[in-house]
Amino acid sequence: MSMKRFISLLLALFVAVSLFTFPSFADEDSDVKYGLTVSENGRLMLNDKEFYGLGECVFGSFVNFLENPIEQVFVEDFKILKQYNIPFARIPFSGYAANYYDTFDTDPDMVLTFLDMVVKEAEKQNIGIIASLMWWDPALSAHVGEQRSAMGDVNSKTTAYAKEYVATIVQRYKDSPAIWGWEIGNEYNLTADLCDKNFENYLWPNGIPSMPIKGDGYDYYTSAELRVFYEEIAKEIRKYDDYRIISNGNGEMRGAAKAMHEASEAMDTDTHTWTIRWTEQTREEFYEMNEYYAPDPIDAMCFHFQHGTNGGDPEAYLLEHKVFREGTISLTDYLKAYVEAARLQNKVAYFGEFGDFIDMEDAPDCAEKFQYVVDCIAEADIQLASAWHFQQATDKGIHGEKLKIMSASNLKFQEKGLQDISAYWSSVKAEPTPTKAPSLTDESYAFADTIEVNKTAKTIKIDPMTVQELFDSLTLADGFTASISDRSGADVSGEKALESGFYITITAPEGTVYSSFRFIVNEPTPTPLPENTLNLSDEVRIAIFIIAVVGVSIGVIITSIMLNKRSRERRDGLR
Repeated sequence: MSMKRFISLLLALFVAVSLFTFPSFADEDSDVKYGLTVSENGRLMLNDKEFYGLGECVFGSFVNFLENPIEQVFVEDFKILKQYNIPFARIPFSGYAANYYDTFDTDPDMVLTFLDMVVKEAEKQNIGIIASLMWWDPALSAHVGEQRSAMGDVNSKTTAYAKEYVATIVQRYKDSPAIWGWEIGNEYNLTADLCDKNFENYLWPNGIPSMPIKGDGYDYYTSAELRVFYEEIAKEIRKYDDYRIISNGNGEMRGAAKAMHEASEAMDTDTHTWTIRWTEQTREEFYEMNEYYAPDPIDAMCFHFQHGTNGGDPEAYLLEHKVFREGTISLTDYLKAYVEAARLQNKVAYFGEFGDFIDMEDAPDCAEKFQYVVDCIAEADIQLASAWHFQQATDKGIHGEKLKIMSASNLKFQEKGLQDISAYWSSVKAEPTPTKAPSLTDESYAFADTIEVNKTAKTIKIDPMTVQELFDSLTLADGFTASISDRSGADVSGEKALESGFYITITAPEGTVYSSFRFIVNEPTPTPLPENTLNLSDEVRIAIFIIAVVGVSIGVIITSIMLNKRSRERRDGLR
């Protein structure tokens, strides 16, 4: 999507619903520490009780809502999670590429209002959020016009912008019970300590305009530079939130992480280049590098990995690991190594992305293998894990099977008193009752009798009419407003004839969007035939037409033969 269209969609929605201010998330009088915390001995806690839980990564809840304001995708996301006893979601609180930050700088209030709606809905449906603050690291440096290594400079524009963005987000939502933890970014460690002196590799995705490549060593960053960035951002979070967990968001700890770190430490300082070393690390070095990437006040050592080949030939499950110069070890033993690395520092191991089988998702035994992974997580005593699911939550196909398995696991935690969600949400100080929302069930607003509403599919079927005629058919509660927009998000009004694919949005007095519907225009009803008129089917009409054509053709042939015969008789008579 182009930046121009992206901004126009955002502006269109807020022209439709007008400017408004959400209720404050702050609760100045409350002493409750909302969200997840880490005890002094490294145990994960919720509401002063040990917590175990499986959540889900839902990338698109905020990002896709920004791109398509009409469809409030996060509402359905949270409904599905709640239905399957999933207590929390890991969600990016930023876009992917640099253009997101362009939009944020242009109109931060508008973007934050979208994020407000996501957080308030999570509160409403009692879903916790692990907020990943700045998803993709190159987007930050590209946005401010610097190279990626600038994250290692505490005085760089990259670091300054990141701290400013984090301060804005954390201060705004730190008092929301829906925020369970903070994450700095997604898998930054997987691009640290990579270098190519020919500048041809490791700059993925090379050529994206929002990520300019200058073609020198400063396009790469080291683990030491990343550690500086992690520490600076974590301290910025702690300025405003002194207790919630902070995850570094790391991917899997690479097998050669220690050697790669040592190679970048010995770089050519004139060119900021080095030669990568790929020596496999020992178990002790693995512990060391996990500690290195989680400087205080980070207290959640994160890791991700997949359980299937990526375009493998042959395709296969990856449920064993060759690490630590020890040969092949089981998934459970590998997970236990992460738990041990965290416990050595009195921190929590967070399995931030699990259950992604890549090209094995369609295999008939995929659900069985997912159950195996969940069992390994329990055996390794991992308290916090979130299954990877890109874009929107869904319970279709294999994703539904995964949700059922996680649901069963979470219910077991609840039975053992290790996931007391009810007690947590009941401890949340109630806010003043908001203005009653309109709904189709309580008739706070209603459509004309001729309009058919499908509440599940969020569609309205209407007869051909104009925008004004549709407005005239609405009955709205006091203070509620309605707006109609076309496919591009632009408002429409007056005598314009409605077409399928248009949208109607119902907005409450305080500006909250409660309902939005896509409407489908019925085909015009054909004019009825007069009474006593034979109503023939299409098949009969076609048959009559064919008979008529054949009959006319035969008549023409016979007439032609008779005329020819008479002509011959006349010629014979003249002789």
